[in-house]
Amino acid sequence: MIPLADHPLLRLAFLCLLYAGQGIPYGFVTVALAAHLAAGGATAAEIGGVIAMAVLPWSFKWAWGAVIDSGRLAWLGRRRPWLILAQALMIATAAAIALVPDTDVATLGWVILLHNVFVGLQDVAGDALAVDQLQGADRERASGMMFGSAYVGTFLGGAGLGIVPARLGLPTAVAAMTVAQAAILAVVMVVREQPPATAATAVLESGRGGRRSWPASRWAWPGSPSASRLGGGIARTSSLASSPPRPSALRPPRCRSSPTSCGSPRRPLPPPSSRPRWRS
Repeated sequence: MIPLADHPLLRLAFLCLLYAGQGIPYGFVTVALAAHLAAGGATAAEIGGVIAMAVLPWSFKWAWGAVIDSGRLAWLGRRRPWLILAQALMIATAAAIALVPDTDVATLGWVILLHNVFVGLQDVAGDALAVDQLQGADRERASGMMFGSAYVGTFLGGAGLGIVPARLGLPTAVAAMTVAQAAILAVVMVVREQPPATAATAVLESGRGGRRSWPASRWAWPGSPSASRLGGGIARTSSLASSPPRPSALRPPRCRSSPTSCGSPRRPLPPPSSRPRWRS
């Protein structure tokens, strides 16, 4: 796998690809699907309801932030497991759109809502990855390019897939969108967030008491007592791993100046007859 931290251009292209993948469903629903439903005799209220169902999940996507920060799979990375999960569920729900009849607009709207719930998860996971990977001016430059890539995806989903339903039918357009999402998932699978050495260190620290990974322990939510205990272990473990103490540093202060006095037997007490007696 290719580490994103070692390839700045690949990292930027990967983040832009994620945002383009978010724009494709939006353009498909607001342009291609809306035009197809209008041509099929759907009312303006029905079409507006479908578009509203597609936009609604983006109003509460902030809730994904706490979920994404709560845990990770150590062998996959911190953000990539959520990207894989989101892309896989986007593919499944996109394929489900093709199974809904065009006349059942209500069911179609619910499936589109579920699809965009996972698109929002992908968006939050991608933003978290960008924050982890980018610093300073690179973060600002990438933010503009990622936002522009979302417009490119909207163009592909709207104008590109808008031609397909009129000529080949709606299921073909949905299949094309599903293939595009599958291609993005394939790219997510071949990259990694950190170089192998850094990833191995992260796995070691997570097993010693850092942010808990799923295979190693139970789930720990932020703010919970278990999470507080884990937080205390992070500093202790990382400090010991980075600078292990020398044997001399473990000795008491008196032993550092006079090592020969350490370990010597305690001096015997004088006999009772020679002890001073205190009288009141």
